[in-house]
Amino acid sequence: MKYERTIYLAHLESLQREIDKLNKRAKRNGWDLLEIEVTESYWREVKRRDHFHNWKTIQQLVCDVVLTVPETTFDGWKFLASVEAINEVGNTIRSLSEEDLPDWVRTVEMSRCDHCGAHRERKKVYVVKHESGELKVVGSSCVKDFVFGHHNVQVYLAILEHIAEGWRAEVGGYEDGDPEMAGAHSRAMNGAETPHIINMGVAAIERYGWMSNSKARELLDVESTAGVVYRHMNGFLHKNEEPIKVEDAHKEKGKAVLEYLRGDDFDPDKKRLSDYEWNLSVIASGEVCTFNNAAFLLSGIAAYDRMMGQKAEDARRAEQSSSDWVGEEKKRLDLNLKVEFARDFEGTYGPRRMTKMVDDSGNVFVWWATSMFLEPGDVVEGRGTVKEHSEFRGEKQTVLTRCNFEILEGVGV
Repeated sequence: MKYERTIYLAHLESLQREIDKLNKRAKRNGWDLLEIEVTESYWREVKRRDHFHNWKTIQQLVCDVVLTVPETTFDGWKFLASVEAINEVGNTIRSLSEEDLPDWVRTVEMSRCDHCGAHRERKKVYVVKHESGELKVVGSSCVKDFVFGHHNVQVYLAILEHIAEGWRAEVGGYEDGDPEMAGAHSRAMNGAETPHIINMGVAAIERYGWMSNSKARELLDVESTAGVVYRHMNGFLHKNEEPIKVEDAHKEKGKAVLEYLRGDDFDPDKKRLSDYEWNLSVIASGEVCTFNNAAFLLSGIAAYDRMMGQKAEDARRAEQSSSDWVGEEKKRLDLNLKVEFARDFEGTYGPRRMTKMVDDSGNVFVWWATSMFLEPGDVVEGRGTVKEHSEFRGEKQTVLTRCNFEILEGVGV
């Protein structure tokens, strides 16, 4: 697997030292080596805030780095993911593979080890997979027998997890580069009540705007929203920086964000959640959140803002749309339609094409075709059965089935 990052040229030497240490250990234990490719250095414009919190652009000497991490297997076993206990709702998943994990991993008992069978409380377990397809959950002491065949596996696992989480070569100093922050972490609190972190995040975004950890890493000297919240909740302020104050409006929005994250959109009983959605729902469900998980939690504010923006857009489209439902369910219709949009999907029984069409009155029809694949601009005439009346993003749609169309030549695009 390859991971690409842009780093400061000044940090390249320390990164190379860490890679050399890992490769020295890899050679000693017969593992494949990490490979690092470095481009020529170049000047790049980097945005950062000055002491008055105004954006400014400076030139920094950087280079692009590609780190190739070998797929580590031992005796047919491959390391897939780490699973960490968060609260009574479930565990968070940190996957190091593109393979989908079964849902039972999300709520697996942390006392479980399929290797030694010893039942004891564990903070973290690991998922490994054999080339035969067998999955096992093992504790940290036993994972060595499946992956590396070596007793000292913890450091390498930690490096892999760090890479999967979002590898940063510029570690070794505070993210914002402020010397006043040196040693601050040693006296910082580890977490806070979940609503308080959310409220502080809302206030921080209002002042500075939303900045994800991954985007902050890409822009180098820009501080993430999670970093801002961490500093202000611990009282680590820059020169001339006013503390962020949480007002009633921030609390009101924070309450709405948590209700959203704890609602139907993140309910595994209502829909199939991605690993990101699952991790976010588990973290948001807790009364307390550690700062290690704060970035995940705060991304829920951005998710809430996107949802609200989509609702506003749906309402606007519904107000402007002239589409209405046509016909009755299970009844045949005589139709003359123009294809506006078509997209292919891979189904259980082969490819399907979602075809969106309109009639002369602006009514929208949707047909999931498995044989006759129409193209945008085609004008068709024929018959179809009304399967159901649905609504998508505020637009009324008549869903068709058992269609028999003929393309009208010389008509349309």
